[in-house]
Amino acid sequence: MQDTPADDSAFERQLAGHRRRVAGCVEEAQSRRRDASGLLTADFTVSPRGHVVSVEITRDTAADPALTACVRSRLGGLFFDPAPTSPAHRSIRFAFCDSPHGICRLGPARPVAGASPGHRAEVEDLFRARSREITACQNAVEGRGGAIAEVELTVGVDGRVMSGRVLDALPRETPLAGCALRPLLGATVTAAPPGESFIYRTTIFLRRGEPGVAVAVRAP
Repeated sequence: MQDTPADDSAFERQLAGHRRRVAGCVEEAQSRRRDASGLLTADFTVSPRGHVVSVEITRDTAADPALTACVRSRLGGLFFDPAPTSPAHRSIRFAFCDSPHGICRLGPARPVAGASPGHRAEVEDLFRARSREITACQNAVEGRGGAIAEVELTVGVDGRVMSGRVLDALPRETPLAGCALRPLLGATVTAAPPGESFIYRTTIFLRRGEPGVAVAVRAP
């Protein structure tokens, strides 16, 4: 199946206009619960007849069934005229939290390997303890806007963060992504040495500028 050609500008302009309607689902979720936060990604396909023929939620840390249903319904109800010249595959991503600036985590930390249930709370505490350093890092980066970064931390047998990496970032090449990682390296996660290393992943939303919902649309 072939993607929409890059010069199909009419389709892209319509897509930009439709984003606001779908983003309204997030605003409704925040009106139901003020502290709502999360990251939601949906993949969808638009046919040459202008209809959305498939919608798949590929990432959801919000744990809000009403939000997921709203995004699926609104994406599925979109119509494009003129339609793309060939099937168009797109991914739309929403990041939202109750903080207009600073940082917030989009869902809880997720164990990958070697972690016990008690480690999650300790990883959560680490981000709270280092929030000032993370904010200082992002304030030192020029420009406005924000970034989403998914990071993976490896905690050594001494209970300290021995290494880490940025798994994904939006925008892809944003220098802000490093601010979700560098202030954590070497930090103590657990006072009691775990005996073996363990790995956790978490997604960070670094906010700057005006409050609102971060929305991004990308082609695969």
